[in-house]
Amino acid sequence: MWGALPASIYMDIADMHKEAKKRIIFLDIDGVLNTDQSRDKDLLLDHEKVSLLREIVFRTNSSVVISSTWRYQVDLKCLKFALQCLGCNMVDIWDMVPTQLKGKYDNPNRGCYIKEWLDEHDYEKYVILDDLSEENFLESQYKYLVRTDSNFGLVQACVEDAVEIMGDSDIQKKNKEKYNT
Repeated sequence: MWGALPASIYMDIADMHKEAKKRIIFLDIDGVLNTDQSRDKDLLLDHEKVSLLREIVFRTNSSVVISSTWRYQVDLKCLKFALQCLGCNMVDIWDMVPTQLKGKYDNPNRGCYIKEWLDEHDYEKYVILDDLSEENFLESQYKYLVRTDSNFGLVQACVEDAVEIMGDSDIQKKNKEKYNT
């Protein structure tokens, strides 16, 4: 049973989900979703920072791919559960970058892992949320990098930068016009 919503709305939701799989947020955790101060308080994830991530996801209609070193210690299901408990139950925590590189790189860095993920997936746009400096990424990724300060983590200015890089979601623009919202 589909419920009381018109079938067209279900089709719009399906279109949004397809688009989100092509719009990717590469997410670091330490220094983005937490800070030195929150970790000192035994908080691995800061609720305020998670709310700001959720804002980026909704404003850009994107899916999240974990690029953090957390991928070595925490499996995807556990991380999804933790983020859902903090209000990200509608956020698609889709995947993680590989834990081992297939290619040979002179100076392997986080950008190499992101590149290998991108090489294996169909995507349209992406943004990288990380507190690491540019030298930890490939030069071609610099314009997609939103750097956070590990003392403050994700802040509203970073949200605006990420939204600017990603641009508006085509599906959301279409639906706003369609439903006059």
